[in-house]
Amino acid sequence: NVRLTDGSIVNRKIEYDISEAPHLYVSLAAMTPRQTDGLFRLMENIGKIFREGITHAPPFMIANLIRGDMAAFVTVDAPLTPFFDTLKGMQNALNETETIKEMKLISGVGGYAMGDDYRDSARILKRQMRQRHRGYNIVSDTQGVTDLVKASWGQLTRLGEATELATREGVYRKLVDSGMSKADAAYEALNVINFNRRGAAQTNLGIFVNSLLPLVPFLNARFQGLYRTFEPMTTGKQADRSKTIGKGLLLFGANMALYSLMSQDDRWKDEPLHRRLAYHIIYPNMIGMEGVLGREPLLIPRAFEIGAIFTSLPELFIDGIRENDGDYVA
Repeated sequence: NVRLTDGSIVNRKIEYDISEAPHLYVSLAAMTPRQTDGLFRLMENIGKIFREGITHAPPFMIANLIRGDMAAFVTVDAPLTPFFDTLKGMQNALNETETIKEMKLISGVGGYAMGDDYRDSARILKRQMRQRHRGYNIVSDTQGVTDLVKASWGQLTRLGEATELATREGVYRKLVDSGMSKADAAYEALNVINFNRRGAAQTNLGIFVNSLLPLVPFLNARFQGLYRTFEPMTTGKQADRSKTIGKGLLLFGANMALYSLMSQDDRWKDEPLHRRLAYHIIYPNMIGMEGVLGREPLLIPRAFEIGAIFTSLPELFIDGIRENDGDYVA
């Protein structure tokens, strides 16, 4: 409303040019911290739904177990026996043995969901106290139904956590048995992949990436996996460089032997690219096991970034050379 010289009041739309005052524009356009916090919390909760839905699926747990086993074998300086030490570690994780308790206590490793805070822990504790004191032999209210559903989900979480801790426990146990101190062994177990590592976020790009990590499912896992894979092969601080490359080449050789055999099957050329990149494909008839395993191919998940470097990419290039298809490789 604008008052004119004659005293009358009229309604006029007035525009101000603040293009030369960026600080004034930012102060007017930016959301309040409370608004920003609420928006990000909503987005984090949506991301958490997807993340928990995927990680609690049994096929994901099996794939996570296999991939973690092979990645640790290559990038960690521990006398691991692939597969066997991981299975032993999973058994110990499910039974909460002393080695698991020591590793958790010393390193802080544990927990299957990223993004939980003290309020989540408080809710879990309250639910456990209600279940302990009320029993629930007869479910008579909504709270009882909710508690039972969440308790069942918690059992899946426990199983998923066991798959995550299995290889770490093997690393811890083997290093302690070889004479390393428990503190150093626990650090190596945590550092198989340390999902809690964060950058200083001192640049605009760093702040942007740190904002994305809790919002995009598995983005943090990919960043940490890339760092843990390339660091031993570059600086050699996290693990012995020559041993890491040597074990990677061992994985490469084993995969090339498998590829040379399986690619002779006529079905290989018809496999979609995404399946060739993500899995080791085994045709039972090529190993004389068709009568036992059937005719359908077996799909073994490749080991995260280690699998991409030492198995997927070499295989892709050889396929491209064999088929004279440069576009395929590109």
